[in-house]
Amino acid sequence: MAIAPSALRFPAAYVLSDAYPVPVESLLSHYDVTLPAGWRNNPEALIDGDQFSALLNVLSAFIKQGGPQAQAKVLKFFPLTIHGYVGLAAMTAATLQQAMDIGVRYFHHVMPAFDTSYTIDGQTCLFTVDPISDFGTHNALLAEITMCAVNSVLPFLDLGYNDLTVTFQHDTLEMTEFASFYPGVTVKMGCAQNMMIFPKSALDTPLRTGNVTTFRMMESELARREQLLATQQTLVYRVFMTIKELLARGDKVDAQSIAEGLHVSLRTFNRRLNEEGTNFKTIHDQSRLGLAEHLLAHTDKAMVGISSELGFANESSFSRYIKDKTGLSPSQYRKSARGRLNRL
Repeated sequence: MAIAPSALRFPAAYVLSDAYPVPVESLLSHYDVTLPAGWRNNPEALIDGDQFSALLNVLSAFIKQGGPQAQAKVLKFFPLTIHGYVGLAAMTAATLQQAMDIGVRYFHHVMPAFDTSYTIDGQTCLFTVDPISDFGTHNALLAEITMCAVNSVLPFLDLGYNDLTVTFQHDTLEMTEFASFYPGVTVKMGCAQNMMIFPKSALDTPLRTGNVTTFRMMESELARREQLLATQQTLVYRVFMTIKELLARGDKVDAQSIAEGLHVSLRTFNRRLNEEGTNFKTIHDQSRLGLAEHLLAHTDKAMVGISSELGFANESSFSRYIKDKTGLSPSQYRKSARGRLNRL
């Protein structure tokens, strides 16, 4: 996890959800949260991670006190449609795979606390939800609510839950009724990653709500909002995501080129990162480690190929890096990660 919650920006729509047990105004006052002027009528208004964390405080207390009924209410009031254009694009996609592609591309619009991706392993699809920030005691609840959001596209498909496995990194469910929301689903705790696992063949399943015209409209709007969001997110977050994209493509990563891409001088770039409590080396290192772990666990790429892709001088320096960060050699890490996956 590389980014402080305060560096993230979330849609203000989360504040307007009817899931909270108290009026929004009372909630904001209790936690001394001040939102931008006109946020109620501005669909593009954002709140920061500290404000979002305050909402998680309320949800956590509500769930613990209200039991199964409270959990059902939370699920009911966080439907796919609350996720705006991302949710609408997923609903109107032609197939599950198209819905996943658009969701992965723009997931950060609605839930920047996680990075999503999916891979095909034989006849199985692995949809991964990786945390990139630490919300402390609320990490488990946030992962479960996020996975509920990912699963919310499934009711629009003619698929059951019997072939669906959901895994979580934490050991105990906060949403104790999670499995009952998806009859037939298999839920496993204490796993290597937060994942949704299902047969590859399901990717071709059409959505009942698919609509080519609406999907294209949503896709166009999301592209427009991507440009707008780039001006509203913190520099730390923008640099983190840029590094991840460059590494995934095997492109060179250096501070000068990223600064130029963000239209700031290198001096201003470094100063602003420092003001936000970090530096380029730290962000680069944590981004690279996350991708290295993913490639070792989920691909059969040779070590020399991974080391080159991630910008290491040679395989030996890559091996030392992984050993230093994880306590295991790359081959040991791969074997351990594959062992955990095979037990799913």
